[in-house]
Amino acid sequence: MTKNRGFEISCVVTTRNRPEYLEEAVQSLVEQEDPGDYEILIVDDASDDGATWDMALDLAERHKQVAAMRLVTRRGPGGARNEGNRVARGQIIVVQDSDDISTPLRVRAIREFFNKNPRTDVFFSGGWRTDKNLENREYHSASLYQVDILEGRQLIWHPTMAYTKALAMNITYPEDMADVDYGWLLTAKQRGAKFGCLDRGLVLYRGHPDQISRAKFGLQQELAQEKRRNL
Repeated sequence: MTKNRGFEISCVVTTRNRPEYLEEAVQSLVEQEDPGDYEILIVDDASDDGATWDMALDLAERHKQVAAMRLVTRRGPGGARNEGNRVARGQIIVVQDSDDISTPLRVRAIREFFNKNPRTDVFFSGGWRTDKNLENREYHSASLYQVDILEGRQLIWHPTMAYTKALAMNITYPEDMADVDYGWLLTAKQRGAKFGCLDRGLVLYRGHPDQISRAKFGLQQELAQEKRRNL
């Protein structure tokens, strides 16, 4: 569980059966430059591989910034994020997937952005898509236009996001959708959340065979239509 005090920023790392990447992902957060007051919370979604939870405990033992919690039953990506967001003590929650890497100034850049733009609810940035070895980088930009067209196409990279704790407590991730990230973003926009972005590469988005794939464009369209019908 988390340490007994509040934090300015909480980095929530959700994982399941992914010990080969988890240490590197968490280490990228431990080694942040000038992060301010922050915590790193690992949420293990009931891993059954016998290694991921051991790795999470070891990381929490080695690093004072790191705490770990384990879900008793598998909740899926949406449920794990909801639990992590609920327990997190930071005013700002930084999303960190357990197979991706945060660049050294990511947390500082997010902190400074929210300080300069206090009305922002949801932040996202640019990032690099890489192969499993973090090579062959291809830049993906961030633009508020991506928010404008969200109902028709999802171009916001969820692993680059951060949002306020207050918003996370009012808008939870759906646990019954194929693309929980897209469902959450649509709900946030429809409820009037204020988006802000920084077109700067702050995350290495790793591609690999075991990656939880994003929904295809057709599924995104179907989810968007469903949301519009419910307005």
